[in-house]
Amino acid sequence: MRYTHAIVLCIALGTGGIIYPYTILNTNFLRPYDSIVRPRYHVGCGLQVAVYGETGLSSAQGHFYRGGTSNILQIDAQTQDALAMLDGFPVDSAIGQKRIQVDATDDGIRGHFNLCGDLDFRFGGALSARYSFTPHFMISAYLPFYSARLHNVAWRDITQSITAQDIRVRTYLTQDIFSIVRQLGCLDLCGWNRTGLGDMALLAEWFGDYQQPNRQMLDNVRLNGRGGLILPTGRKSDPDRLFAFAFGHDGATGILFGGGIDVLMARILQVGVDVELLHLFGNTRERRIKVAFEQTEQLLLAKTSVYRDWGLTQRFNVYAQFYRFYRGLSLLAGYQFYKHGRDRIAFKTCAFSQEIANTSPSLNEVIIHQVQLTASFDPWYDPCLNHKVRPYVELYARLPFRAKNAVTAPMVGIVFALDF
Repeated sequence: MRYTHAIVLCIALGTGGIIYPYTILNTNFLRPYDSIVRPRYHVGCGLQVAVYGETGLSSAQGHFYRGGTSNILQIDAQTQDALAMLDGFPVDSAIGQKRIQVDATDDGIRGHFNLCGDLDFRFGGALSARYSFTPHFMISAYLPFYSARLHNVAWRDITQSITAQDIRVRTYLTQDIFSIVRQLGCLDLCGWNRTGLGDMALLAEWFGDYQQPNRQMLDNVRLNGRGGLILPTGRKSDPDRLFAFAFGHDGATGILFGGGIDVLMARILQVGVDVELLHLFGNTRERRIKVAFEQTEQLLLAKTSVYRDWGLTQRFNVYAQFYRFYRGLSLLAGYQFYKHGRDRIAFKTCAFSQEIANTSPSLNEVIIHQVQLTASFDPWYDPCLNHKVRPYVELYARLPFRAKNAVTAPMVGIVFALDF
């Protein structure tokens, strides 16, 4: 078969609000309270302040919601369906009249676009402070901030020019898709730049060291636990921009719990396990929804007030490190499993079907596997030296290798901390 291809490339350099149904939960962007990233606290110090910075080594890789890699704009579907975009609306509405004008059946090619683009995680950073009011209890605050860019967005029309239906679809719909979706749904299909805050974490933390003087190889066991709030300080969604993800949890407040165990052996080898759970309270915002089963995520014209019931987020870390083996230098290798459960949505209007809306692929579970490699330097780690200020620096690389319903990138970062 011969296809007549129309390739439209738009590169948006302006800033704007961001979100689709996707949030930072669908990415491996920095989470500064992650136990495998945050700096080690010096026992006996009262205050620790730290600054984080990281960047992506390449443009982000998309991971299809059923598994497998894709372009970041294809994680919900291989093609975007402009004909299905017009389905599910009253015939007397502007969208319904456009569907009547086009008057064509969807054969899997007619009205479809191959969509691709590049997403850059340009910068992720954070400021944190931890204050110890007893030897083993502390309170901490973490405030992240992010910068990302969606660019090189290309919509490639794969509609043929053979039948009368093909010609109508190209004439009345696909050849002017940008102005049509802007007119019918106030939706911008180009790229964007954005910088903004993420969600703040306020935590209460505890740790306890249990030395093992009578064990030949085992030197110390450290237990730790934490709990607190995730506050919605991050930039919230703008549902009118293409694949714009939230820098937080789209206005939701959460409760976080975590804990772990670290074991030091032979004074040099440390291994640990850490578990963290995040529960987000449901919240209501203006969001785009599916109103027909075949609609695709990047061409949704219907927007209404939607309640989102968030799934449980789980994170598991396992690591081993050569601990302060040479003048405060440590080397760590860790594995992280991250999972966010399936979300559900609901709305009060009777104009649309909640059953159809909940078939959106963006609501499916998110899974990310990644490896972290870290080199840290703690030059004044010896408590007997009695330094008033103790610096700590950490360099790390975070390497994702498998995921679902996510966009990930290999990240490199630095953490610098001072304990007083």
